[in-house]
Amino acid sequence: MATTHGTSTTTVRVSLGTRETLNQVAAATGRSVDVIIAAGLRALRREQKRKEWEAEARLAGNDLEDRAEVAAALAELRGDDGDDVVTHTTTVGL
Repeated sequence: MATTHGTSTTTVRVSLGTRETLNQVAAATGRSVDVIIAAGLRALRREQKRKEWEAEARLAGNDLEDRAEVAAALAELRGDDGDDVVTHTTTVGL
């Protein structure tokens, strides 16, 4: 592991195509490859969390309190202010 200006670094093996894509995106955006990789990882984490919350929403079923909590969490993840989130209730007779 190398150290540059007090920051630890390491080498990551990627395909040549991935390396070229990273360099192209970095050049086009004026950002470093490190910043591009970090942004991609954050996006993947957000997507993973969104999928987990959506699965929880499906499991919540007709529990209105659980639905409201999950809807609020999803709105927060998407950056919504929540004003347009509407919870619908369906009653099914058995």
